[in-house]
Amino acid sequence: LSLETLSAGRDAAVALGPVQSDSPVILTSSTNAINGLIEGVTLNLVAQSDQPVTVTVTSDAEKITKDLAAFVTAYNNVITLIDGLTRFDTETNTPSPLTGDSAARRVRERMLGMINRTTGGPASGIDRLSDVGISFSSGVSLQLNTEKFKSAFAADPAAVEKLFTEAQKGFGVVFKTEIDRLTKTDDGLLAIEQTTLDQSEERITQRITQMQTLLERRRDRLLAQFSATESIIARLQSQQSALTGLSSLQFGTSS
Repeated sequence: LSLETLSAGRDAAVALGPVQSDSPVILTSSTNAINGLIEGVTLNLVAQSDQPVTVTVTSDAEKITKDLAAFVTAYNNVITLIDGLTRFDTETNTPSPLTGDSAARRVRERMLGMINRTTGGPASGIDRLSDVGISFSSGVSLQLNTEKFKSAFAADPAAVEKLFTEAQKGFGVVFKTEIDRLTKTDDGLLAIEQTTLDQSEERITQRITQMQTLLERRRDRLLAQFSATESIIARLQSQQSALTGLSSLQFGTSS
């Protein structure tokens, strides 16, 4: 039995460029998928073609809306959690575990501040989240007006994208930077706070150990004093009959 290669496998290839170009860019892939040509887009090659193929890429407003809704929900969950852990019940006069905690208060303040920030005022007028339908509904809870977002996105998708992704000041960029500052494992705010709490716990534990040592020494001294007192009382009791016998002594007289 012998095997014969009838057709050797070849990489998939795509010629990129104008239709009549003499030197198109040739892209190849060992699979029928080409990645990296357009950011976030995968070209799936399903058949050979000797005719030009035009690829049109458009933004998916529905998916972006769902992502923003997920962000709003996550943001509200974090604020609700912080408020629950820091609230003080005035009816029962009972504090929560983080009532008065400065780190929790700073995290909350920074998150609220980021929602209200502006990106610098582009000519389109879209420079804050409220311009695309993200705003406070009641108190500090966020809400997403999907119709307002879709309307803004349809009118000027580039301005909406810039609001979130512009280098240094886009909302998404700034928010991610701030979250990193809060949560970095080495020098983030929460890591520093955890280190402070650990050090406080260690000091309290050491103080407890010292107090226990002092109490044990005090106990030993009291026991020693008690034992000495008991010994003295026992000796006094043993000599009591001799001492009290003095009162009954009879002395004879001579004539």
